[in-house]
Amino acid sequence: SSRARSPTSRATDESDEAELLDLVALGLEAGTAVLELHHLRSVGDSPILLEERYFRLEQTERLLHMALHQESIHALLVGLGISISRVEQTLEAVNLDATRARLLESTVGAACFLMARVSFTGDMVLGYSRYWVRGGSGAFVSAFEP
Repeated sequence: SSRARSPTSRATDESDEAELLDLVALGLEAGTAVLELHHLRSVGDSPILLEERYFRLEQTERLLHMALHQESIHALLVGLGISISRVEQTLEAVNLDATRARLLESTVGAACFLMARVSFTGDMVLGYSRYWVRGGSGAFVSAFEP
């Protein structure tokens, strides 16, 4: 018999200042305000994906007043009149650091899949996202239409 596994999402309390890499990806100077969102996605009781997203605060501040864990960020942005015109992604195999290993209930150095995404609105970078997929968590299928 198989146990029903339903997807869940929760905000994490890991919210350090945006790393320099994130600011560079957004085309911002150090000290510039960004909206930082972290979500841990699970199936059943097993965390499988850690989502770290960074947005230019001046364009996305209204997201702070929305149910971010219940709605698609993309749908919320569209609802705010912000369209994503282009997305660039990189995919790589990496090893988990201590913080991400703890959140994904894995071990430090364990292999995982990292997808990094830069989203544009017009010619301007709107957001930078990283998705850490725990090894052994099954297939990861993604479809995206801006």
